[in-house]
Amino acid sequence: MSLSEIAVKGFIIGLFVASPMGPINMLCIQRTLNRGWKHGFSTGIGAMLSDLTYALITLIGVAMVSGFLAKHKTTIQLVGSIILFFFGFGVFRSNPLKGWTPTMKVEETRYMKDFISS
Repeated sequence: MSLSEIAVKGFIIGLFVASPMGPINMLCIQRTLNRGWKHGFSTGIGAMLSDLTYALITLIGVAMVSGFLAKHKTTIQLVGSIILFFFGFGVFRSNPLKGWTPTMKVEETRYMKDFISS
């Protein structure tokens, strides 16, 4: 086996491993294994068409709203700044850390739990 063959096979394996395994991908795999490649392929095409439909709806919505946002950009920024200012001022005045004293805890070592939960 030459170096280029190994590189190509490694690239293909990397693509398959890097692809996210969501529920639709698992459904495609299950139908391919249980019913054959035509069923798996049609499931994949259906998933692709539904994603395309959602993307088109999003694109149309963004196109409809983008003109309004561009036209009123300064007003939206001003209103947003005022709202953020009042939120920040309210938090500053309420002093949420009043009476808080830090407690010293022994640092836990839960490496296995962190490993499994990721």
